[in-house]
Amino acid sequence: MDPGSAVRRAGAAPAPLGAWRPSPPSSSSSSSSCCCCFFSSLLDVNSWLLFYGFLYLALYAQVSQSKSCDKISCFSGHCVNSTCVCDQGWVGDQCQHCQGRFKLTEPSGYLTDGPINYKYKTKCTWLIEGYPNAILRLRFNHFATECSWDHMYVYDGDSIYAPLIAVFSGLIVPEVRGNETVPEVVTTSGYALLHFFSDAAYNLTGFNIFYSINSCPNNCSEHGKCTTSISIPSRVYCECDKYWKGEACDIPYCKANCGSPDHGYCDLTGEKLCVCNDSWQGKVLLFGIKLILKKELLLMHPI
Repeated sequence: MDPGSAVRRAGAAPAPLGAWRPSPPSSSSSSSSCCCCFFSSLLDVNSWLLFYGFLYLALYAQVSQSKSCDKISCFSGHCVNSTCVCDQGWVGDQCQHCQGRFKLTEPSGYLTDGPINYKYKTKCTWLIEGYPNAILRLRFNHFATECSWDHMYVYDGDSIYAPLIAVFSGLIVPEVRGNETVPEVVTTSGYALLHFFSDAAYNLTGFNIFYSINSCPNNCSEHGKCTTSISIPSRVYCECDKYWKGEACDIPYCKANCGSPDHGYCDLTGEKLCVCNDSWQGKVLLFGIKLILKKELLLMHPI
């Protein structure tokens, strides 16, 4: 009779899966049986270690995904029972990734994909609602996406059927005063629709965009003040300081202030041009290089 069947008939419970079972006696030598027992027990121990390893990894992953918001803040949500409950359009354990639609109705504000790299296969849409025919300005403070694969589309209106006025992809260098690399994006319908999507590969830090409704361009470049138009009360314009001109007060009347005081001064009466001192000429001659070269040529080739 098979010893195993005798044990089962006696009512003994079968050994649990993965537990070590003694090998039944065989006609082989005792050394061979011991060798089989050794390898069998070694395999069972490895199985248990592997099982506990997977169990630990699963529990660790679950704990890491459910971070306590007692110690961290929810970027776009609120904390409920130590768990971040995300606002509409946001996902992630800290509500740190955009993944939906947003409606912005404040006269100014910011829109962003989140505080860290955006997710793969992200699709986010923002509708900025002003009022009909208002000027709406978008200023890109930061923009970094995978070039030619992850895009931001900007429409002058409240849907994708409105005119497409800009498409951004890649890296935009933050603007520096006096060396603007990206102009403001302006819509004239009073609305703007921005749609961002990414593919399933590489992702970067995303974007931070400031918007303002019925505001002056570039905040008048800090060289003037924003004033309401008398003829069109719903519009505003820049009233520039005395040395500046242009729609955004970003063009000086006299470059480098005419090299004042050594080379000349800016005459703000009449045409508002540079008036040069003796031995100086030109619009801007900070170091007089052109004049020196001209004098040398006259000495070499007198008229």
